[in-house]
Amino acid sequence: MGLVSFRPLLRIPRWVSALGLAGSLFAMFVIHPLFSLTALAVVVAFYFILLRRRMDAPFGDMRSGLFVTVAEWAAKKVADLPAMQERAWKPNLLVPVVDPRDVRGSFMMIHDVAYPKGSVKLMGLKTTGQGRLEARVYALANAFRDQDIFASYTVVESAGGFGDALVSGMQALRGAFFKPNVVFLDLPDTDEHEADFARIQQEALREEIGVLIHGPHRRTGTGQRRTVNVWIRDRSPDWRVSMDLGNLDLPVLVGYKLLRNWNARMRLITVVEDKANLEEANQFLNAIIALGRIPRTRVMAVAEPFDDYLPQAPQADVSIFGLGQSPDFAFMRRMVEETRSTCLFARDSGQESVLA
Repeated sequence: MGLVSFRPLLRIPRWVSALGLAGSLFAMFVIHPLFSLTALAVVVAFYFILLRRRMDAPFGDMRSGLFVTVAEWAAKKVADLPAMQERAWKPNLLVPVVDPRDVRGSFMMIHDVAYPKGSVKLMGLKTTGQGRLEARVYALANAFRDQDIFASYTVVESAGGFGDALVSGMQALRGAFFKPNVVFLDLPDTDEHEADFARIQQEALREEIGVLIHGPHRRTGTGQRRTVNVWIRDRSPDWRVSMDLGNLDLPVLVGYKLLRNWNARMRLITVVEDKANLEEANQFLNAIIALGRIPRTRVMAVAEPFDDYLPQAPQADVSIFGLGQSPDFAFMRRMVEETRSTCLFARDSGQESVLA
């Protein structure tokens, strides 16, 4: 593996070591096959027993060095491959944290979107007067790890506000190999934060990072976690299915993640103004389900004004909408109230594909 720490004074060719290993194993099984299998089983059992004890050493062991070396080798190989990795996509969330107590309300939503193969990157945004932020963010990362979510954290100090600190953090992560692909934000409650969100979304799109805005309903929360509605805008007259679906991939993929983790059902809903486009809309939605291999999902295409249909739409525990080029916070808050459910507003990064 070319480790710098491996500096033997006696150089032995690799083929000699490999031949010695093969010869030793062969001799073991020739002498006594059953005893050899037992010996190997005992060695493996001791390895896992020691692994479960999680003993800490003041220095790195060979196991950690081996994994780091293999990971670096794999990262270098992947860097030479095409950048688009739609088939290997999973939600790696970037969660800004000003006060860790504010994350409590969105903790389970973050968990359910990322679980089981995704990850959470907590970015503490430290401003003047925050003393113990790093320790509290560290504790929050441990809480995610306790829920079987890989979580890491960092703290960014900035003399500017929330938006400046988060934009700087996203720019700093540009060169990271395992960089986040979705920034998770809570619906802002002040005009100052609303102005920040527009800049954050523009920077996220420039960095090819998706945006997911969480608007919790103050009474229902996530309800029974049994149904998810994904609302798809009227695409008339172009209802063709292609690999480029516009801002549709991330909303459907997030809905699929909740469907899987909640063992729930999902609806794809679109409202068209012209009845002549109703059949094409139905075919489009059914094609998304079939080509995307999405289970437990039904389609609903309705021909009437959106505002008229919204109050009579089927109830869901979470409603997911696409997010426009510029965030419309009045629309978001209205959707939370009128759907009577927690809402997610998603904007693609261009790196996702529900059809991959």
